[in-house]
Amino acid sequence: MNVDTGRRREILEAYSRHAEARRSFEWRALADLFAVDARYFDPIFGWQEGREQIRAFLAEAARGLAEREFRECWHVVDDDRVVLYWHCVRPGETTESGRPRYHGMSSLRYAGEGLWAEQMDIYDQAEARGSREAARLD
Repeated sequence: MNVDTGRRREILEAYSRHAEARRSFEWRALADLFAVDARYFDPIFGWQEGREQIRAFLAEAARGLAEREFRECWHVVDDDRVVLYWHCVRPGETTESGRPRYHGMSSLRYAGEGLWAEQMDIYDQAEARGSREAARLD
């Protein structure tokens, strides 16, 4: 099922604000883009329930991320969902094969009125922890 053009534009505008908050490491602003009763899943931290718990999670999970770069490779929109594929690297950091340190996917479900109902991040926990340890964040 595809969304109508107006709804798609609304979702893309909300996604643009989400992407800008991520790129600028504005975690409070990012949390404000979630509905009061939103849910957020991270493989290491588990489910976060509600905007304020998401806000606290983002502050904790983001320690040291300012020295990281999240490169969005692509995203798609269908129905009320945006799915994106990304790489996470520190400047100059790659694996032995030359690939970025770790990569993942995120799925966002739109709630309406510029807010997100849910975000689920999927990535390899061992690769993410290795990257954090290499940066001495844990």
